Amino acid sequence: MTTLSTVGYGDYYPVSRNEMLVGILFMLVGIVFFSQIMGSFIEIIQNYDSRMGNDDKGSDLNSWMTRLTRFTDKPLPKPLINQIDRHFSFFWANDRTESISLDDEYLNQCPPMVKKYIMMHYLFDDIIFKFRNFFNTNENKDSKFLYDVCFGLKPAKFDSTEHD
Repeated sequence: MTTLSTVGYGDYYPVSRNEMLVGILFMLVGIVFFSQIMGSFIEIIQNYDSRMGNDDKGSDLNSWMTRLTRFTDKPLPKPLINQIDRHFSFFWANDRTESISLDDEYLNQCPPMVKKYIMMHYLFDDIIFKFRNFFNTNENKDSKFLYDVCFGLKPAKFDSTEHD
């Protein structure tokens, strides 16, 4: 690895022109090899983070809040910034439909019964059960109504101590 990425430790070094050319070739190949390995490693980490939901959404939120102040000379009040941060932190931690949507490629390839099971009995079973009288689950259990409602369920935390 030392020879591929540098000229080595210095105990062996090229003396003739041919040895220097071979050394240069090894270094160039080493740079390409090392870059390929590092690129693959970085891609693996990025894919892992995105699959685990560890994407940095906070920087996008901060950019959005900065754009809000574009037309005024006053900054956003600190309590408002904290309230926005708390809201989105809760939302991102509890959004059950983050990795799935109505036009999701894999979900749409599943049979209708599997799609309904995923949404109604896997992701939102506790909510549908708690509000079974409201959703009238006996009449709507096979309809598309509950399936569509699941996509509209978004997490929100209401704190009665916060004031408008």
